Amino acid sequence: MPGATEYEFILAKDAALTQTIVKERLSNTAYQYDDKLDWDTTYFWAVKVIKPIPSKTYSVATFSVMTKEEAALEQPLAPTTPLWAKIVIALTIVFFLAITTFNPRVRQYFKHLIHRVSDKIRGRERW
Repeated sequence: MPGATEYEFILAKDAALTQTIVKERLSNTAYQYDDKLDWDTTYFWAVKVIKPIPSKTYSVATFSVMTKEEAALEQPLAPTTPLWAKIVIALTIVFFLAITTFNPRVRQYFKHLIHRVSDKIRGRERW
């Protein structure tokens, strides 16, 4: 409600708001519940204006806390690189370095390629 300066917030375990968990007066439209909620439970909450003009009724809303198993399934798994892939990558790098380091022709080819790419980036060479 525009112009409202005080609200009453209720959090309960039933739609009639008789099994109250929280009942507080607030000066803003935000509330953070710092305790823990039960798994696999539906909660009901309501807010009504207290000041400047009290509202007579609550608008009741609901939310549910999922089961612990559902919560565990919802969390995305961190992507991991399998060990075999790490070994293949490492061996490829070692093989590449060995070829480019000990073979003068390959080393010269990559040196030339790096210079061409560098010149192309600077706009000095046509492809």
